[in-house]
Amino acid sequence: MTTRSIILHAHEIRAAMAGTLGLIVRPVKPQPSNGLKWNAVVLNGYGGWTDEHGKPFPCPLGVPGGRLVGKEKYARDGRAIWYAADCDKGPTRDVCEYPDGSPLESAWRSPATMPAWASRVTLEVQGVRCVRPAELAEDDARQCGLPPNWCGDLSGWSADDHGFLPANWDRKMEDDYGFWSAKESLESHWTAKYGPRYPWETSWAWAVEVRRMEG
Repeated sequence: MTTRSIILHAHEIRAAMAGTLGLIVRPVKPQPSNGLKWNAVVLNGYGGWTDEHGKPFPCPLGVPGGRLVGKEKYARDGRAIWYAADCDKGPTRDVCEYPDGSPLESAWRSPATMPAWASRVTLEVQGVRCVRPAELAEDDARQCGLPPNWCGDLSGWSADDHGFLPANWDRKMEDDYGFWSAKESLESHWTAKYGPRYPWETSWAWAVEVRRMEG
């Protein structure tokens, strides 16, 4: 069993903590010209992903049974360790303060610098697919931990009735974002993160099924 690290987006962290993150979608790098396929025997008798020419394309997030240690934006100020996913009130308001009202006095640090001991999310890989993001089903997108279009207790939220939020939403603006399906929300987040380098319609992506490991 191999343990790898993965940088998780804030909404993925929140979903993992709630036990609702079931799918992680990331671009294949470098992009294959015509997709990938699973071959039972690639190297040393082990199966793996290959392109149309037989070139191996190992998934950087591992294989079923492997583990992923989640990394996220964080801060340390000598009193505690903080996680931005717990503090933000929207993408423009990373605000944290102690119970006594004193603010966090430290800059946020890149997830890439997070030590393993500070991680609070470990995921087990359940399955790996190579797909075009645009071909993912609505049910797939609903497993990606996208932010719900709702304020407060989620017991009143329904994916069918209220939908999800687009990228760059901001709670403090109190805008009416309208109804976004999970797939529309995923496309918005994908485009905001990966831009023209990995077009939503034509890129290839790893779709990795995961479950959070307790303890």
